[in-house]
Amino acid sequence: MLIVDDNSELRDLLTEALGETYAIDSAPDGLEALHRLMKQGCRYDAVMTDLNMPHIDGIAFLDRLPEGIPAIVMSAYLDRPEFAQALTHPRATRVLEKPFRLSDVRAAIESAVGPKG
Repeated sequence: MLIVDDNSELRDLLTEALGETYAIDSAPDGLEALHRLMKQGCRYDAVMTDLNMPHIDGIAFLDRLPEGIPAIVMSAYLDRPEFAQALTHPRATRVLEKPFRLSDVRAAIESAVGPKG
């Protein structure tokens, strides 16, 4: 799973919390995440992405995300018009509003990729 967020503390928290169950990689923005996906050929079962990031925001990242990778969107700014489209974006399998509970993250991941034993 790839976590894309410019907040390093949140990336670290999610990596630690989910790392016992899932193999986690992270990127600080959509540009770095796309580099890993397209240039380096990294493969992920799912992606969690923030919307408000430098270089390439979450919507532009979703628009360029390769087919077949479920995307979980997370944002504290879902009420902003520029991010409201994430709620209905065809690539977003789930949308989580920050702050969220870890149980909500786990449920979103399980709905995207299935439960891990």
